[in-house]
Amino acid sequence: MEFEIDSPTVLLPAISGVYKLIFSNGYFYFGSTQDLRDKISHYISDIKSNRKLTKNIWVAIRSSESMKIEIIAICYSKQESLQIEDRYIKLFLGNPLLLNRSPSAYSSKGLVQTEEEKQKMRDVMTAEIRERASQLMKENNYSAYLKKKVAKFDLDGNLIEIYPSITQAAKEIPCQIKGLRDHLKGFGNTLKGCLFRYVNKNGTVKARPETYPDPRKKGRKRVGLINGSSKKAFENKMNSLIERHGNNISNGQECPI
Repeated sequence: MEFEIDSPTVLLPAISGVYKLIFSNGYFYFGSTQDLRDKISHYISDIKSNRKLTKNIWVAIRSSESMKIEIIAICYSKQESLQIEDRYIKLFLGNPLLLNRSPSAYSSKGLVQTEEEKQKMRDVMTAEIRERASQLMKENNYSAYLKKKVAKFDLDGNLIEIYPSITQAAKEIPCQIKGLRDHLKGFGNTLKGCLFRYVNKNGTVKARPETYPDPRKKGRKRVGLINGSSKKAFENKMNSLIERHGNNISNGQECPI
């Protein structure tokens, strides 16, 4: 049965906010983003393509039948959305169904935890929770599920070698993993004088798209909301959305969980 995704039907602008992923088996996850519309669309495409998402979210996806995306808050800036996300994570910290690994919404890199905070995390990760997480990982076989084989061909189409994963292929070519992934998606005719294609589970070579946008063209730089617009423009945009959609969205207000 195909995994079902229930996402917001309101067409949001490029706007910062906080969201919640709710899985049919009870697991849930809090996140924040600079662009809610872009984030939701990426979740849908990444799940269908089996890529990018973190291990704990994939465990929940593989052990449930559906996922619902809820918008908790719409914010003026990324910093404001991080503060709200951090508050929700701390509120539910200790719940065995919470998928957030870090006790904070901010990056764990360079984060200095006190001994009291470390002890609190040890107390939360009981033997029962560790055993449940270990069992889920074994049942869902996360590594094998995401690993994709890559075939290498010469310019005449003759098979040279098949690599067990993108990482191994990039290491032996050698090249950057991102460069190889972009080539496999359709960017560039050749890579290192050769052709590379994904290999399907049945052993056949997967065709790649004929055209693909240049990944180096990032477009306009986004600063804050709606491509760096002012707070006044943000308020006008929100008022316009509220007039069209009523109470489906709120202007900087937190919505109930």
